[in-house]
Amino acid sequence: RIMRPLVHFFSGILFCVYIFFLFPLASLFGLLFVLLATVFIDVDHYVYYVFKTKNFSLFKAYHWFILMEKKGELNLQHAKDYKWPIMFLHGIEFLILLIILSFVSDIFKFIIFGVLLHYFLDFCELEYKKFPILLKVSQIYVFVRNKGKKELD
Repeated sequence: RIMRPLVHFFSGILFCVYIFFLFPLASLFGLLFVLLATVFIDVDHYVYYVFKTKNFSLFKAYHWFILMEKKGELNLQHAKDYKWPIMFLHGIEFLILLIILSFVSDIFKFIIFGVLLHYFLDFCELEYKKFPILLKVSQIYVFVRNKGKKELD
């Protein structure tokens, strides 16, 4: 099954509670950014859906990804044969940008924690499904590997 937003949300809540008990001086405002980053990093999936379908319905986007999974288009066999969607917020490139921004504002440090939790959960899912982890490590890698591959429909 694809990683559902609620899994990210509840994992984010548990992670924030853990951080709060470990570091009681952590601001609740900062922890809110951890939680938001854990969930809303997946906005790139929605952007991909809108780009592919020209439809702006969030509800339809969610079900479109579920349907793609049910049709078997997100399994390992297809991952080898087809272009993988470029998820611009899922990769080292975005993380490097956040690290640079963290020198401008401390709030980005909290966002980094949320993003890292999200990446960890995604990596666990990829490992479970036997997907190549590089598909989420670098979007530049995904772009390069997509050359000559068929488009997912």
